[in-house]
Amino acid sequence: MDRFQCLYYFSSDDLCVIETKRLDLSSQASMSDIYKWLVYFKTTRKLKTLSFRNMIKEETCEFRSFVDAELKFDLVGAELVYQDKVFHLAKENPDLISKEIKMDVLNHLFRLV
Repeated sequence: MDRFQCLYYFSSDDLCVIETKRLDLSSQASMSDIYKWLVYFKTTRKLKTLSFRNMIKEETCEFRSFVDAELKFDLVGAELVYQDKVFHLAKENPDLISKEIKMDVLNHLFRLV
């Protein structure tokens, strides 16, 4: 059984933004434990968990607000404002995340390293 699922996946040359859902937790677990938004830095292979605040869904786009970032996305791409920088990302199929990134995410979520 998989221990997590990737729900959203956005990618640029520098980084990826991934929303994960833990599959090993009970339905009584908090939403903040089950769902995590992560920034994956491609050159360093480091992950940063974003601290979720709220979300807004509109007809053509969605917004996610975090303590340390803002994410706006639609069917084709996303804009991430993080550390005073703006990153433009393409929306990708979460099923196509590389094995390397999935392993890094697994290790990060479950603190295996």
